[in-house]
Amino acid sequence: MHKANPASPIVSTNDAVTLVGGGHLDRNVLNISTKLAPRVIAADSGADHALRFGETPDAVIGDLDSLSEAARTLLNDRLHEISDQDRTDFDKALSAIDAPLVLAVGFTGGRLDHTMAALNVLARNPNRGVILLTQEDATFLAPGRITLDLPKGCRFALLPMESCQVSTQGLRWNLDRQVLAPAGLVSSSNFAEGPVTVVSRGRLLISLEAGQLTVAIAAVRGQ
Repeated sequence: MHKANPASPIVSTNDAVTLVGGGHLDRNVLNISTKLAPRVIAADSGADHALRFGETPDAVIGDLDSLSEAARTLLNDRLHEISDQDRTDFDKALSAIDAPLVLAVGFTGGRLDHTMAALNVLARNPNRGVILLTQEDATFLAPGRITLDLPKGCRFALLPMESCQVSTQGLRWNLDRQVLAPAGLVSSSNFAEGPVTVVSRGRLLISLEAGQLTVAIAAVRGQ
């Protein structure tokens, strides 16, 4: 086991990374993620999920307090401890990864506080190329302006993490310099009518159907 140096990344790669958390995880979601991002990293007990589904993580990052003894023994030379109780394992693992794209699985669903904390990590890490992937959704932090090549009828949601001014084109119900806020108006259960353009100021999450993951990837990579 290694004590991590917070000043330098533990994993530095030009490849896309699948980051596995210890929350609810569907095998199909992991399979989809690893096809697009084959390098697997685990956040704490996410290593147990990865091993159960036949994936051996290159590194395990976190405070390691929920990692099983079996995984700890098997992966001892790949353990990187970051002891910081003010941050979640998702936050700690993400801060230790330098990669162009991170698909994060196993961080939402189940406990509401874990899901909320994962969304908070997304909001606090702009320009990182991170997508939260579940069986239902692909969620990422919106840049200031983006156009998404979506099919008609695709479910679409805009979730503000702070007060945001938002304009859209291409949605069933468009916004025109509308202020969205966590304790105010949000735009859930909207639908694309074709390609969608979003112009925003503030920390705004975009959530698409999981089947549009490749569109989400192109968005966070600026393509």
